[in-house]
Amino acid sequence: MKVYVVTEGCYSSYHIVFVTLDKERANAFVKRYNKTDYDDYRVEEYDTDVIKLFDDGRKLYQVWKRDNGAVRVYEEEPCYQDEFVMNKVKRYNIKNPKSVQYSVYVMAEDEEHAEKMGADLIAEYMARKAYIS
Repeated sequence: MKVYVVTEGCYSSYHIVFVTLDKERANAFVKRYNKTDYDDYRVEEYDTDVIKLFDDGRKLYQVWKRDNGAVRVYEEEPCYQDEFVMNKVKRYNIKNPKSVQYSVYVMAEDEEHAEKMGADLIAEYMARKAYIS
């Protein structure tokens, strides 16, 4: 089943406005309330059937990358924890505040494919952070 989430804002002001099963209703809201350049309502689509994600032969991997370039890939079991978010990069400081590590979950055909996907997502994340800074 799909749900449609209307959100607004970015970074610390990012929030959910409402959730609906009706795509047309979500799009109508966005069309109605995005009247100025400052309005930033948008529709995000999510599949509520997590098991369905794993029916196409791909596997779940977690990709870790350190700031020194070292990459590790771990095959994971499907889980239902809150922190399980596909393609969303997380940043961690390790012991030394100047040492940083990144992590991302991806669905991939094999470890090599997962490493490529993870590296691309992490590079995009780092580029966005550098652009904003």
